[in-house]
Amino acid sequence: MKSLMLLLSAAAVAAAPAPVFAAQPAALPDSVKHDVQCFMLYAMAVQHAVEGNNEKVKQAGGLGVMYFFTKLKVEAPNLDLFETIKQEADGMKGGAQLEATGRSCDTEFQQQGLALQNLGERLKQAGAKPTT
Repeated sequence: MKSLMLLLSAAAVAAAPAPVFAAQPAALPDSVKHDVQCFMLYAMAVQHAVEGNNEKVKQAGGLGVMYFFTKLKVEAPNLDLFETIKQEADGMKGGAQLEATGRSCDTEFQQQGLALQNLGERLKQAGAKPTT
């Protein structure tokens, strides 16, 4: 009888739902965190450009949003961008740190834009034509 009670107790413990703990956000690699912040900064720039009716900044900022969005999809394909943005929005600091991040984002985006332009020039000079 004692072993039956022990067996039933063990079964009850095993069948009980596990306690629910708040999920701790996973630590992001620094490169992914940086790219999320860049995505956020470009998205905010687009929003300000829309509100200020600045078409040039809206277009340039939109390209920055797409660049960092695509980069995040490649480097962190399983990233929940919505949750990560909420997490980063709470932790982003303003002032000099935010300005440095913005400069870094702009530098990277401009370098990639120049690389794309250079590729286009090289293809043009080589007389490359798309094949169909």
